[in-house]
Amino acid sequence: MGINTSISTLIGTLLIGAGAAHAAITDLDRSDFPAGNGPSAIAHGDFNQDGVTDLAIADGLGNAVAVLLGNGDGGFMPAVYYHAPAGNTDVSAIVAGDFDGDGIDDLAATIGYAGLNQSRVMILTAVGDGTFVSKDFLTGYGPIWIDTGDLDGDGDLDLVTANYSSRSFTRLYNDGEGNFDNYAQQITLRYPKRVALEDVDQDGDLDITISSNYGVMVYKVDASGMIVASRQYLAGTRPKGIAFGDIDSDSFTDMLITDLVTARVFVFPGDGLGDFAASTVVSVGSGPSDIALDDIDGDGDLDMLITAQSDNTIQSLLNDSKGGFGSPLSRSTGTTPLAMIVCDVNNDGVNDITTANYDADTISFFASAACIADFTGDGVLDFFDVSAFIAAFNAQSPDADLNGDGSFDFFDVSSFIGLFSAGCP
Repeated sequence: MGINTSISTLIGTLLIGAGAAHAAITDLDRSDFPAGNGPSAIAHGDFNQDGVTDLAIADGLGNAVAVLLGNGDGGFMPAVYYHAPAGNTDVSAIVAGDFDGDGIDDLAATIGYAGLNQSRVMILTAVGDGTFVSKDFLTGYGPIWIDTGDLDGDGDLDLVTANYSSRSFTRLYNDGEGNFDNYAQQITLRYPKRVALEDVDQDGDLDITISSNYGVMVYKVDASGMIVASRQYLAGTRPKGIAFGDIDSDSFTDMLITDLVTARVFVFPGDGLGDFAASTVVSVGSGPSDIALDDIDGDGDLDMLITAQSDNTIQSLLNDSKGGFGSPLSRSTGTTPLAMIVCDVNNDGVNDITTANYDADTISFFASAACIADFTGDGVLDFFDVSAFIAAFNAQSPDADLNGDGSFDFFDVSSFIGLFSAGCP
């Protein structure tokens, strides 16, 4: 059955003003999944080599790592738990990376207490089928965050922990086989909260940033992994979350820091040499904990995502392409969202958001709802979707039977017009 010219013309009028089909945070679908007892951090990787994103959760009060293997559509298999050694407690942070160079993502999790004044990093080495074997290594006392990257330029992934109790950070150097016996410790500002590795001076080497009470320390690192310079930046009362990215479109890396107490984000423009100008301040929800940057609205610049742990929300703030941010849009999460991960979990080509909800013992997974009018699946409603619908209609494809009555008629065309005109979330 063909579609007549007047219908084609009518559909064609829909193209005026058609545009990107990117989701606002308020339009995302939410699903919650159990994740142990006190989930406090999230990592992602492909742990069973099936091409699907899996998640790993630091199960803080359960003293374990919870591994949730993804099924490819935003769902997960029941969590499998890998516990810290007997008597070890407080698994509070986690990061994924291929530590032994076999092409499979492994895990590294912090163990806050491993005996009197001792802490460790638990390495979970992936077998390849979604299971892991465990070993652990000493680190500074009281680690509460961890990041990974090649600090010393030898081609493997090293680790850095932020150690709250000992007011320090520890660099753990990889021997290439996933062993971290070689480490160096350095005192920093009081009560460090987070660590992030980023090449802030754009010299090809990863630098180290630590958020602590009242301030942030940026340590510049040379090609051998040695610290060569440092500078402190004030960022409210209890700086916590750290994010880096070019938010003002000047090709330089900028730094954003959340302040847990004053409900603000401090935005520091970078100069490309590793130094940052005086900050501007953005107000967000109560208790901003974690922060991430992602192009939420598909306009080519980086927008801001915040977990507000006191409000039990995740918030998005859109970038004006010059580093200015609009008012926050909020969506509820599970109770006390301490951390989040931004990655494509359901294989639809669009990044999803997952929060770790400490007091709810869950993760909240946020993904775009299906956009039925996006026949090409490219995230944009345009002429190609109209053409694809007409082709499917003429071929009497089930995809074009939008009202599900088994017939291909004007009612399907009318449904498509309504869906196209409404746009996608």
